[in-house]
Amino acid sequence: MSSLTVDTIEKFVGREVKDPYGRVVGKMISVHTDEEGFGVVKYVEIATNDFEIAKVEAKRLKVTPDALLVIPEWKVAAIEVESRLERVRKRLNAVDNLFRQGKIPANIYEEMKKSLSNAFEKIKAEVKNVKEMLRKRYRELEVRNMRLDRDMANLQMMFMSGEIDEEPFKKAFEYMESLKNWNKEEMEDINSHRAQIDRLEREASAVKPAARSVSVAKEAPKPEQPLKVQIIDPAALETA
Repeated sequence: MSSLTVDTIEKFVGREVKDPYGRVVGKMISVHTDEEGFGVVKYVEIATNDFEIAKVEAKRLKVTPDALLVIPEWKVAAIEVESRLERVRKRLNAVDNLFRQGKIPANIYEEMKKSLSNAFEKIKAEVKNVKEMLRKRYRELEVRNMRLDRDMANLQMMFMSGEIDEEPFKKAFEYMESLKNWNKEEMEDINSHRAQIDRLEREASAVKPAARSVSVAKEAPKPEQPLKVQIIDPAALETA
């Protein structure tokens, strides 16, 4: 991922920023860059409301033609672990193929295989943490939607009983519908990353140690040759 510079995002200062699902995160009020003077963004600060200010690292920011998006922490973590799983899977396959083709000796193969297997075990620990992060976020969204369902039911009851006028009812109800739709989009995204992580982990685990088959041509045994026996006539020896 290329580094963001202040020139890229300065136009968004003072403007609302959203997440990838369309929800307003807050208003960007400050940009902080590297100390070396290259203008590389380290983080921005976003006023999430009139009381709270959140620090958002540059890796969670994405620039689109007309908006600056704040990527959820779980999504950044999922993308990072997916990238690492994909890399280790490809390397495991590459090392096995090289060994099968006889392009690397057995001792070097064992060395590389052990190193990659250790790296994979470390990544699996990260995968476990990311999966838990996804599970918790998914559950949060489920709870939010259940709360919205109750609020929408209560609002409809009050409208039907004549306690709330039609215009405010419609505005509130439509907004809650939007909230549910945004939550649904994020839940679908979480499930998509869950499936991707499971697939990559499964494929990396399926790479088994290679066995190189070396065919050695055996020399055919030579037929035993009969011993040559020379018979000498004793009479010939006497006359010699």
